[in-house]
Amino acid sequence: MSETLYRMDKVQKNLLENFLTARNQGLLFSKGNVNPETGKPTIVDPDTGRPIYISDGIIPQVEAFCSKYAYNKLTI
Repeated sequence: MSETLYRMDKVQKNLLENFLTARNQGLLFSKGNVNPETGKPTIVDPDTGRPIYISDGIIPQVEAFCSKYAYNKLTI
């Protein structure tokens, strides 16, 4: 058995790493793009006119509920 190695030039490797970093950061920190008044997204694909939804990342989702219940002393 032999292994197959794929090589990328430095520009392609740099672009891929930048894209993956931006995607990971978006999955963590992004805010949703849905307008609360109309319920429609603020971004639309210019070619097809279809809406592009972006949901909240992990951190905004957790922050929305993590401060709802705060106990000083939890008793039975």
